[in-house]
Amino acid sequence: MGLFSSFVENKPMLFRTEIHPKKSSFEISHADKIFSIGSCFADCMGNRFQDAQFHIYSNPFGVLYNPLSIFGNLEHALRKEAIKTDQIVESRASYFHYQFHSEINAHSVSSLLEQVHAINQSVSESLANANFLFITLGTAFVYYLKQTSVSVANCHRQPADVFDKRMLSVDEIVKAFNQFYEQLKIQNPNIKIVITVSPVRHIKDTLELNVVSKAILLLSCHEIVKQNAHNVSYFPAYEMMMDDLRDYRFYKEDMIHPTVQAESYIWEKFAECYFSEETLKINKEIAEIQTALSHRPFNIETEEYVRFIKKTEAKILKLCDKIPSTRLLEKLALKLSREC
Repeated sequence: MGLFSSFVENKPMLFRTEIHPKKSSFEISHADKIFSIGSCFADCMGNRFQDAQFHIYSNPFGVLYNPLSIFGNLEHALRKEAIKTDQIVESRASYFHYQFHSEINAHSVSSLLEQVHAINQSVSESLANANFLFITLGTAFVYYLKQTSVSVANCHRQPADVFDKRMLSVDEIVKAFNQFYEQLKIQNPNIKIVITVSPVRHIKDTLELNVVSKAILLLSCHEIVKQNAHNVSYFPAYEMMMDDLRDYRFYKEDMIHPTVQAESYIWEKFAECYFSEETLKINKEIAEIQTALSHRPFNIETEEYVRFIKKTEAKILKLCDKIPSTRLLEKLALKLSREC
């Protein structure tokens, strides 16, 4: 009888443990300014926000993985401190800085300093005016320059013997966050923070140590939210990947990164948690317009296609009355210029 009890009691059979994040006490709208920083998953979420026409500034320092680099760079920008030139390295005929991703580089030290100074100014201004800060932590592992004992954000393909590598503790991560957050509150006391752990696996450290690393990040997030529950919220992206989706079909071929389908699922859960009904409705309208703009006609000279373009333009103009600004008209103009 036990095998068939679920049928006898008319209970639905469950094949997965779906996560339902608690509705946030604060909501994100298209009128808000958002700042996103962290691992490549922060880029993913940043792109989703951008596609949905939110005002977002994403990963200005490039992709950052460890908490010390994420919090340290933000604090450094807020304090408007000059960057340390002893952390500049020449590699592959370009100059890089150990506190930033390799995408930030220049052909001279002076050009690199100008570029980094401009980024820090932009970050400082954006954080001071942002309504929301979205932080994604990737790994608890951190590399230190042996010569200076300073942690780095990126090794820029330098020899391994230049660095020491170790795993951060929960206390170190929480301390780094608190130092940054105290500085942020001086300039923007009302900003809301959403913190999460990236679902991307760092298996180069072995699967066992990846789990340990993620566990440290999860404990750190728990402590950070506990200490700052009024303004800091945790979103369980990592848990959704590990326990809700929980299947290798939701990973790309590298078995490390989530598929587009998995990213979409996590984004939908995020939307349910942080967006109002009105924002969700606007997102649906934007998605319909995006689908229309991706339409490839067989013949652009037909009356049917002209009506289609006018109808799409009317939808965009109507949407402009609901949200402060939209890039969809520019996208429509670009589409028409390419088709002419």
